[in-house]
Amino acid sequence: MLEITNKEQFNEVVQSGVVLVDFFAPWCGPCKILTPILNDIAKEYPDAPLVRVSIEKLSNITDEYEVETIPTLLIFDDGKVVKSSKGLRSKEIIVKMLNEVLVTKVKEV
Repeated sequence: MLEITNKEQFNEVVQSGVVLVDFFAPWCGPCKILTPILNDIAKEYPDAPLVRVSIEKLSNITDEYEVETIPTLLIFDDGKVVKSSKGLRSKEIIVKMLNEVLVTKVKEV
């Protein structure tokens, strides 16, 4: 799981393919619970990169995507947000969201 360090890196990472973005804060309890779940998902889905954005370090990205609750997950497909989820979610729910996007992507090809 890659932690984004600046806006340019974020734009580069999400511009192509399916990418799962986790908006978090180090002090957030639910974010801490979600981290090992996301690590498992990242191992299971190597073709769909998982990246993290600290709301404290990169408020410009947080503001752009109107992230008001953490954790917030956004799934990008070729630079566009196609799914979102706010709050702590189970691995099953996150995997289902990711699979829905990946299946759609495969059908388009």
